[in-house]
Amino acid sequence: MQFTIPVVLLLLAVLVSVDSQCRPKECLIPGETGPCRASMKRYAYKVSSGRCEVFVFGGCRKKFNNFVSQQACEETCNPPQCL
Repeated sequence: MQFTIPVVLLLLAVLVSVDSQCRPKECLIPGETGPCRASMKRYAYKVSSGRCEVFVFGGCRKKFNNFVSQQACEETCNPPQCL
């Protein structure tokens, strides 16, 4: 019973490491609204949920992890080898 917690923590660390290696680095950067004030519906991969989620993009200074469609986000950030 004493070794259960360290073993579980080790397994989680390995899973996170493998997950971050199979996804493009740009998918690990949080989606950002930016400084402009447009209100565009965009999608970004969210590491904590493991899904592509909607966020509001302001329209300028686009960075990585900013997709026009959920499908484009999923194809880039959830490739089959990561599932």
